[in-house]
Amino acid sequence: MSTETKAWAKRQKCGNATTKSVLIELANWADPSGFLSFRKIWDIAEVVEVDPRTVQRHIRKLEEPTVDQPDRLGLIRRVAQYREDGSQGANAFQLIGYQQPLTESGDKPQKPRGDNLSPPHDNLPPGDDNLSGDGVTLLSPLKGDKDSYSPPAPLKGGSPPQDDLGDEGDQERQSRRGTRLPEDFDLVPIDELPEAAQAMVRQWPEGAYELLHEKFCLFHRSATGRAARSADWPAKLAAWVLEDHPKMMRADRSNISMSKASSKPAAKSSEPVIPVDAKNREDTRSDAVRQALRRELGSALYLTWFSKSAILLKQDGAAVSVEVVCPNEFTRDWIFDRFRDRLAMAANTDLQLVELTVEQKEEVVG
Repeated sequence: MSTETKAWAKRQKCGNATTKSVLIELANWADPSGFLSFRKIWDIAEVVEVDPRTVQRHIRKLEEPTVDQPDRLGLIRRVAQYREDGSQGANAFQLIGYQQPLTESGDKPQKPRGDNLSPPHDNLPPGDDNLSGDGVTLLSPLKGDKDSYSPPAPLKGGSPPQDDLGDEGDQERQSRRGTRLPEDFDLVPIDELPEAAQAMVRQWPEGAYELLHEKFCLFHRSATGRAARSADWPAKLAAWVLEDHPKMMRADRSNISMSKASSKPAAKSSEPVIPVDAKNREDTRSDAVRQALRRELGSALYLTWFSKSAILLKQDGAAVSVEVVCPNEFTRDWIFDRFRDRLAMAANTDLQLVELTVEQKEEVVG
């Protein structure tokens, strides 16, 4: 631990209390040179008192800006670490902008630092969860660091490791990583779904399964990272069915149709959804949140779920609360389950200060 690195972190402007707390915790465990070789995400989450996935999201916000994420803060840099056998170890972090204090002689103290080639320290605890530890990499390594790795020298009296598997090995590695969703990915017939998924889909309102397939394709074609690849896309679609079953049943009970040719009189899905009247109360802060959401989600997802809703911000001292007024319950539930954390990040506020409501239309009697 280093008091200098922690003091440096306290002076940084992060724009969010949770982001600042994550940075301070990383700096608290860094060495005097600003290098942190190992820290579990789960341990950081316990100290900051948030969900581990929230920690991951704020770590990404602290990283260097990219073309897709120009609003990142650029306060930390991930450094990939490799073991002697060439396998990926836990990522390290380097504090960007931190200057190591000088000694009495005027020189910086010479202390060994981690690099991209060194394995993690021998006294690191083994991985006991899916977030960090031996054999698990929570955050993707920098590609440039991987290229500089050289395999270990062969043992005396033996042959060097056989890592070159040729074309068959490349195909095997590619199959393990998975592929992006094919452009011609067709709707999986209900009879070909797993039995549990079949039973659920047969209870859904008309058109719900087709709508889920469309949203599934939109999401994964605009996604990046691990979410953009899969080795079994039909199985992943079946997992979405299991996850969204409660929402589909709520939509059915609310008489919300998802088919253009529905016989339900109360639903008119063939007509476009009308924007809520609350959009008239939006201001420039709402526009800033909308721009951040469009960058984060992509145009397709943003237009599908946020273009008809109103985004209203309220200032209460230092806290900013967000209210999203949705045109119907289905939109509200979908945003709550999938995009509430991204909405909080776009508004630069805590997750607990995000509220989603449905606009109540006055009935016209006449």
